Amino acid sequence: MIAWESPAHATEYNYLAAAPDWLRTRFYDRYPEMHALPATVTSILEVGCATGEAARYLLARYPHAAYTGYDVSAGAIATARMKQLRGVFKCGRFQDARPTAQVVFCRDVVHHQADPWTFLDDLYQATEQLLIVRLRITEKPSYNRTQILYGQTVPYWLLNQQALADWGKDKAWGTDKAVILCDKEEPPMALWLRAALWENYLPSTDPPL
Repeated sequence: MIAWESPAHATEYNYLAAAPDWLRTRFYDRYPEMHALPATVTSILEVGCATGEAARYLLARYPHAAYTGYDVSAGAIATARMKQLRGVFKCGRFQDARPTAQVVFCRDVVHHQADPWTFLDDLYQATEQLLIVRLRITEKPSYNRTQILYGQTVPYWLLNQQALADWGKDKAWGTDKAVILCDKEEPPMALWLRAALWENYLPSTDPPL
């Protein structure tokens, strides 16, 4: 069993479901990649949709867009489906179904792949217009520092900044596609909210900016 299939994954990373809508909106508003989609987007493919909380935000922000979310965690997909959000949630590798969308959106998935560069290529192949990816970026040569998750060792790649820039330029050159790569950063509010909701306690004070 891969780490993402652990029942704990679907439970632990569903903490935003306990947040009120206004706080969830403020949470995601802090991330630049959430604002990178064009206002006229008609279709979104989210790879690594987890339990659907980012989908909830995207569907509210882009109400006219068709949405499809993929995740390898059966528990996460089952949780997302129970929320009865507008859109389709599928369990498995998106590469096997070969879906496409105007915008492909992927947060915190690439750096957990055994071969992140091939995974980036797969995301790009699914993209019709714009690929938005949040991943780990470093000025050092790319390296895998690994991570222990649910008792299992999983990849945790930090990819070289210049190599990523070159990859994006090579892919987009001569095409109508664009690539936006964002470094994985957690604003103070995200850390505050995660800690509060994991402890089943939401303080009455406003979250930090």
